Amino acid sequence: SLSSLCFPGCVVIIECGGEPWTGKFGEMTSWNIKQAGAKGIVLDSMIRDSWGLEVIPDYTVCARGTSPVESAKRWRITSVNQPIAMPGTLTTQVRVAPGDWVVAEADGVIVIPQEIAMEALIKAEEIERREQGMREDFAKGMSFKDAYEKWGRA
Repeated sequence: SLSSLCFPGCVVIIECGGEPWTGKFGEMTSWNIKQAGAKGIVLDSMIRDSWGLEVIPDYTVCARGTSPVESAKRWRITSVNQPIAMPGTLTTQVRVAPGDWVVAEADGVIVIPQEIAMEALIKAEEIERREQGMREDFAKGMSFKDAYEKWGRA
């Protein structure tokens, strides 16, 4: 089962073979992988039970949309822990391999190849430090112009 492959902190990423209509995962299957350690699921297709998914604590779902159609007998998992191609924003496809870092939230998904993950983390932490400085200066009444000149972010 998929849950037996999960570990604490993992994100399940599924390339659905182009089948666009069925909700591949829903509330109950998400609870299953959440209890096995998953922090979320990313798929290039539909999910179901969106209201139930929203209340699973510390669990993120990123999908193309929702569907009430259950996937049983309409779709199946054929392989696991394999590199896959997911639709991209800046390119038509993004390679995702086991061990890559995944950052996912309401704005979208970023896949960071394992080989550059630490470099990316250091750069992201620097961006966050500067943006937090801007937030604090805004709260003190600093103008955007002055905060931008000080911190260099927009």
